[in-house]
Amino acid sequence: SSLFIARLHFRFGMNVDWETAQQKGRHVLQIMDDDLQERTWLECGSPTLADIACYPYVGLAPEGKVALEPYPHVVAWIERIKQLPGYEGIEGL
Repeated sequence: SSLFIARLHFRFGMNVDWETAQQKGRHVLQIMDDDLQERTWLECGSPTLADIACYPYVGLAPEGKVALEPYPHVVAWIERIKQLPGYEGIEGL
């Protein structure tokens, strides 16, 4: 995930192409935001493994200096994930 690669640089100091990773990450977030305008979850009408698997990468994007504020539907999706029964947060989320 490009969002993860950007995070590796800023959070852990790894030597990676963080600028390209940020650019690709913003592109992915825009696609997600566009899709989430018309649906509540990434696939189907209820949360699936797709939502659970994508959540930490997207939720931790700010640690890679990729702001989430330009993507209001993604931010709302993150909040829905946090409201799922049994949700347990991790550091940074």
